Amino acid sequence: MKITAAFFLLLPVSLHAQHKESMPYDMVINEIMADPEPAVNLPPVEYLELLNRTGHAIELQGWTLTVGESSKAIPNCRIEGHAYLLLCEACDSLLLKPFGAVLPVKGLPALKNEGETLTLCNSLGEVIHAVSYSLAWFSNSLKTAGGWSLEMTDPDNPCGGYGNWDGSEDYLGGTPGFKNSIFRHNPDFVRPFLYRAATTSDSGLLITFSESMLSAGGADPFIYTVNNGIFHPSAAAPVPPEYSSINLIFQTKFKSFKIYELMVKDEISDCAGNMLADSYIDFGLASFPDSFDLVINELLFNARNDEEFVEIINRTGNVIELSSLKIVLMDEFTGSPVKKLAEITGYFQLLPGQYAVITRNAKALQDQYRCPDPAAVIESSGMPALPDQKGVIALLDKTYRVIDQFSYRADFHAQLITDPKGVSLERLNADQPTHDPENWHSAAEDAGFATPGYKNSQSFSVDGSAQASVWAEPDVFTPDNDGNADCMALAYRFDKPGYIATVMIFDDRGKLVKPLANNVMLGTEGFFIWDGTNPAGAPEKAGIYLIYTEVYAEQGIIRKYKNTCILARKFK
Repeated sequence: MKITAAFFLLLPVSLHAQHKESMPYDMVINEIMADPEPAVNLPPVEYLELLNRTGHAIELQGWTLTVGESSKAIPNCRIEGHAYLLLCEACDSLLLKPFGAVLPVKGLPALKNEGETLTLCNSLGEVIHAVSYSLAWFSNSLKTAGGWSLEMTDPDNPCGGYGNWDGSEDYLGGTPGFKNSIFRHNPDFVRPFLYRAATTSDSGLLITFSESMLSAGGADPFIYTVNNGIFHPSAAAPVPPEYSSINLIFQTKFKSFKIYELMVKDEISDCAGNMLADSYIDFGLASFPDSFDLVINELLFNARNDEEFVEIINRTGNVIELSSLKIVLMDEFTGSPVKKLAEITGYFQLLPGQYAVITRNAKALQDQYRCPDPAAVIESSGMPALPDQKGVIALLDKTYRVIDQFSYRADFHAQLITDPKGVSLERLNADQPTHDPENWHSAAEDAGFATPGYKNSQSFSVDGSAQASVWAEPDVFTPDNDGNADCMALAYRFDKPGYIATVMIFDDRGKLVKPLANNVMLGTEGFFIWDGTNPAGAPEKAGIYLIYTEVYAEQGIIRKYKNTCILARKFK
């Protein structure tokens, strides 16, 4: 057992003690042991570690801790500057005393293993620190089984979210009362941006930022402007405890079937002081979905790690409200719901043609696949694993009416996919029936085998009028890194998915210069890039090059294309 070199004093405080109220982030929640069993080398008890970031003592008289929806008064005490304090259930305090200062809290609310919001408030009810932790914050998924604490990386970046937290690396399983095992400087230099906007009524708008903002900065109505005659809100109320959202109330009502644009001036900042760039976002008065308004557009049911997802798309011309939308597994014989996978809570709205991606682990998804729109990703930490071989996924509205339903099977994947693990099924056309197996195809290899939150790699127009074509663009390029025609794109467009391509580049003497693709499964459109180098990375000489492309499909179709391009180099 590790013993500290110096013990911190925990002193009783008189009810009449005079003290200065703390400011936000003077005290932070620095470590969370939500699931202590099976224990590693620590006592099997839950605890929260507080850290006084200031150089002076802080008295906790009148402070409260809120765990989810349950609030508890913190007993009066004093914590010295730069010291740690462990909060735990009163009956567990003796087990933690060897690790430092412990404050027993009788009736301390239990911590949920999968995550929830913790809020620390001073005697005036001001939020000092709030953390919404999640199992996804463990970079090592093996530690989610229990016995390991979550630790903050840099206490000077208290609003850093999952980018500033991870599982403990200490052999004990945590570092209660000590400097965190993963401590390092991890400053936040990233400017926040406007993340989402959703109408809460015909005159109310909830806007959400990419991270927590300073609570007072967003209360000025004049930094917000809406076009089409709406102008400024009459009131702006930042939403505690994390202040990543602001409620705006307008005098003029929004009209149905109309898209508005909100502009936010760069006069507010995150809690690290990074100013918001001038931001714009579209929104509209939303309605609840009818059948087939929303459809399942992509599904990853056999993931490599923890990144399974269900993607939906708004195929209408209206703004659709997703709150209370449920994603469930259905019984394939009775057609009845058997397991709820996820339920969307709060306000979340999709503009026409927009996507939403529901996943158990947003960080794992974004680490594994390209996710150009993080605002499209909705994390549902309790979402169970999907069956790998077959299943029936349904979207249900708040009355449990089916909006869309997809009976998937592993053999829907292309026959040329030898290992479907990590490969999503993509819908070819949002307007064609969901239940038609011919309307689904494996995501293309050149798209990374999945396209969460953006256009599917496998898609085509229902009239099938697109002509198969392969072309070089530009046909003259100068790879000199001046930002102008530095590479050549071999673009392609096909009338159906499932083609396998081999692409080779030859010089004017017929010598193979570089293979661009070897048996790569293609989407319906895309491109390959040549930067003018050979496989060793050495630059090729200026001249004319032949690009030979051969594509074939499972049906025995073979197509061959020959294109030329000119590699030009500037004289020095």
